[in-house]
Amino acid sequence: MRAIAAEPRGVSAGATAPATSGRRTFWLAWIPAAIALALLAFAISLRQSNQSLNNQLAELRNRYNDQKIQLTQAQENIRLMLAPDVVHVSLTPPKSGKQPNATAIFSPSEQRMTLMASNLPPVPPGKAYELWMIPPMGAPVNAGIFKPDEHGNAIMLGHPMPIGVEPKTFALTVEDEAGSEKPTSPIVIAGTMGEGQ
Repeated sequence: MRAIAAEPRGVSAGATAPATSGRRTFWLAWIPAAIALALLAFAISLRQSNQSLNNQLAELRNRYNDQKIQLTQAQENIRLMLAPDVVHVSLTPPKSGKQPNATAIFSPSEQRMTLMASNLPPVPPGKAYELWMIPPMGAPVNAGIFKPDEHGNAIMLGHPMPIGVEPKTFALTVEDEAGSEKPTSPIVIAGTMGEGQ
């Protein structure tokens, strides 16, 4: 008994277990929070990536629509040029010499026309060239308004023809850029079917 009483009293090995267990519990409590933060960061990154893909898809869709429109216009112009009843009418100035010239191409079955002009004088501000379709009988009909570029060139591709008009002559005048219901200025150039073909 004396020997037992003389031995030093220390902390047993099992006394450290509660401290170690407490640390373990602390870190275990943070694991769900860390996982939640990682999932939140992943969700934000996924959302941004999804938005970027949507933007790229919208841009590709716009490009596709633009190309589809251009393809449709090209097909319409090809149909116009290859139509069995296509007619070419050259527009020349009333006077001789190096003057403006134009060619009108139209198809009654396609109800479309194209005008190509060159060497046109520039028009004053607020003015534009107006193309007229003149039937054998009746008043001229407005067939389109345009302005030439700085070189005097102009083109109207696949322009719709006025409905119910059978043109005999094409003519250009200078009118207000909003257009006119009838010619108000002298004819710049004109061409009649059967002449110069």
